[in-house]
Amino acid sequence: MASIFGTRPSFMNIKLKTALVLPVLAVVPIATAGLFPAIASADSLSTDFESFSAGTINGQNGWSALGSAGSGCAVYDEGVDSPSGTSGFGSKSFRISNAVTSGCFGDQVFAAPLANAVGESDSTDGSFSPGTLQRHFEMQFDLASANPSAQQPGLAVSVSPDRGDGSRMSYLRFEDGIDGLDVYFDDVQGTSNPANFVETEVGTGLNRSVPHTVKLTLDTLDGPSNDVVKVWIDGQLVHTGTSWENYYRDDSEASAEQSPRIVKTVLFRAGGTAAPATANKGFLVDNLSYSSGSIPANIPTHYDQCRKGGWKLFTDPSFKNQGKCMNYVWRHASDIDGDNVQYTAYGLNRKADFWASTALNRGHFRYSDANHDWYDVKVSDVSVNGGNGYFAGVVTRASNHAWVGNWLYTEVQDGHPDQIWGSFTSQTAAMDGVDNMSPSPADGPFSVTYGHISIRH
Repeated sequence: MASIFGTRPSFMNIKLKTALVLPVLAVVPIATAGLFPAIASADSLSTDFESFSAGTINGQNGWSALGSAGSGCAVYDEGVDSPSGTSGFGSKSFRISNAVTSGCFGDQVFAAPLANAVGESDSTDGSFSPGTLQRHFEMQFDLASANPSAQQPGLAVSVSPDRGDGSRMSYLRFEDGIDGLDVYFDDVQGTSNPANFVETEVGTGLNRSVPHTVKLTLDTLDGPSNDVVKVWIDGQLVHTGTSWENYYRDDSEASAEQSPRIVKTVLFRAGGTAAPATANKGFLVDNLSYSSGSIPANIPTHYDQCRKGGWKLFTDPSFKNQGKCMNYVWRHASDIDGDNVQYTAYGLNRKADFWASTALNRGHFRYSDANHDWYDVKVSDVSVNGGNGYFAGVVTRASNHAWVGNWLYTEVQDGHPDQIWGSFTSQTAAMDGVDNMSPSPADGPFSVTYGHISIRH
C-alpha cells in the first residue's frame, strides 16, 4: 500500500489517482518460529531439527527418549523424520504419535534441559540441577499433522513444561478431531485434595493441512494459587490460567514431595488410549524454542486492561480492585496532542489535528491538505516513549469514500523541531509498529512549520 506521506497517491496528494494505492509499512516480517516477541532470558534453547539424524531422537543433542530406545515401559512411536514439504518446516522435523502408549513418564521424550531452571523459592529439583533459579518459562513450537489430508482418529499427544522426569507444571493436549485439530489446556484450581484438575478447550477445528504456532508461558510466584500460565495459538492469546502447583502442594498423591517442581525442559508424551493406526504418522513438531528468565513487566497501560476482572491478572504491581488499577494507569499515562499542526512535504502544505491517550488507548486524527483532500482516523492503539508518540487507527470518514477502512500508522516527536512520520499499511503492521514503537512509519520525518506537538506524561 502507498504511503500517506510520500509523493505517491497519499493522504497528502490523493488526487493523482482515483483509487488509493498504499505501500506496505516497512516492518520486518516475523518468521513463523519467531511469531512472538522474544524476551530477555537467562537461558534459552532452540532447534529446527536440521542437525539431527533420522530415527529415534534419544541421545541426540541432549534429548532423551528411553522408551523409544528400548530402555523403558514401551517402544513409543517417535523420531526425527521428513516433514514431507510441510510449509515452514525444513528437511527434518520431530514426529510423534500415540500408536503406542503407557502410564510411564521418565522414559518418554524430553527436550535437552536448560541450565537455569524456572520455579518458586520452594520448588524442588529432585535429582536435577536448578542452576540459577528463574521465574519465567516459555516454550513455542510449530505443530502440524503428519497426515494433513485426513483425520487420524484417536490421535492425541500432550506437551508440558517439565522438570525432566514427568513432574509436569502445566499441560497442553493436541487431538485430531472430526473437524480439525483440537487443543486442550489443563490446570489445577483451588486447594482441594484430591486436586481439582480443570480442562479447557483452547483451540478447536484448526486446519490440519497447515502448521500452527503454539506458545505457552509460565510465571511462577511464591505462595499457592498465584502462578500464571498463558497460551497463544497462531499469535492469539486464547487462555490465561494457572499451573499445577497446588496439585503438588495439596494432593496426597504428591505427599512424597509436597512442593511445586522446577521446570527445565519440555515433555512430549504419548499416554492414555493407544491409536495403533497413527503409527509412522501422528504430529510433526518444528521450530521449537524454550527459555527461562525473569518475569516480564506485567503492568496495565490503559483502562481497558483493568476492566472485567482484568486487574486481577497483574502481579507487578498487583491491585486490590479495578479502581486501584485504573488509578495506577492514570498516574502513569501520557497524552499526545497536535492542534492545527502544519508541515510541508514534497511541495504541498499539510495539516493535522490529533489527540491520543495511553490511558484510554484511543484518540482521533484528522488530515487535510492544500488540494482539499481530508480524512478522519479513529485511533485505537497508542504508545509513548519519552518524546516520541506512536498511534494507529482506521480511516472512518474521507473526502473520497474509497479511502475509508485503510489503516494509518503515525509517529510524532515532541522535540526541536517537532516532527511527524506516517504511512498507510495493514492493521497488523500498524498495531505491531505501535506496540513495538519501532520501526518508524515509512514516510518522514517531516518538520512541523506551524503549531506544536506535545507529549504530556
